[in-house]
Order: sequence, then structure tokens, then C-alpha cells
Amino acid sequence: MWIGAMGCGDESPVSAPSEGMPAGKLTVSSRAVAGECNHPGCRPGFEQVSQGGDELTVDLPGGAQMTFVWIEPGMFPMGSPVSEPGRYDREGPQHEVTISRGFYLGKTEITQGQWEAVMGTTPWSGQDYVQSNPNHPAAYISWDDMQFF
Repeated sequence: MWIGAMGCGDESPVSAPSEGMPAGKLTVSSRAVAGECNHPGCRPGFEQVSQGGDELTVDLPGGAQMTFVWIEPGMFPMGSPVSEPGRYDREGPQHEVTISRGFYLGKTEITQGQWEAVMGTTPWSGQDYVQSNPNHPAAYISWDDMQFF
């Protein structure tokens, strides 16, 4: 299910938005909502520390920060054209997508430092081929846990 921020928003009946969609023009819409979360385990809301043009940086607990970039509304082709060398069947069909409302998107992958600051856990600890470093991408995060983040 698609669930709002920190697992407390309205649930959508769509488990995978593109699943079962026909080729052609699709419209995607989203909205940003700020507010308090009373769900057990939620941390206090984030405070905006700067906004410069197309980026927004927020303070996370423990002194970590996260930068978001503004995604403008508009249209773009999603998927891979049939003529692309090495294309997998699952990369198509290519279709036009419309973003009806702009939204903020994380500028980078979630880092280990950001994850630990917000969630208080380190699921990558003790895993093979993962070096613990607050600037490295968080790993061994389940889809469900990421929705809660």
C-alpha cells in the first residue's frame, strides 16, 4: 500500500501504481502534507532550515540533514524505447507520464547516518559487504520500513 508520511497518511488501494496500467498517457499526482504524527514510534516533525531555489534542506534528529529537490509538474516519457540496445521487456512499453503537481524528492539515496538519526536502527550492521559509514547509502532496509521512514 502507498501510505503517507511516517506511515500515518491515508492508504491508497493501489499497491503498485504502475501495475496493470496500459501503454499510453498516465497522470501522476501527489501532495505534500506537513503535520504532527501521533502514531506510536513516530519522531517529532522536521524543521525547515533553508530553502534556496529548487532545494529544501531539513534537520533530522541527531544533527543529520536531508536535502530535497523540487520536481516540477510536467510530462516525460517513462520506460525504454523498443530500439534501445540491451532493453529488457519489463522496461516497456514506453509511455508519456504527466506530473500534475510538483513535489520534493530526496536528492540522494538515504544514508546510514540519516536512517539511524530518524529510525534509531542499523539494519546493515553485521551484514556482508557493507561498510558502516554515516555517509554511505543505507542497506538491508525493507520496503515496509522505508515507507515508515
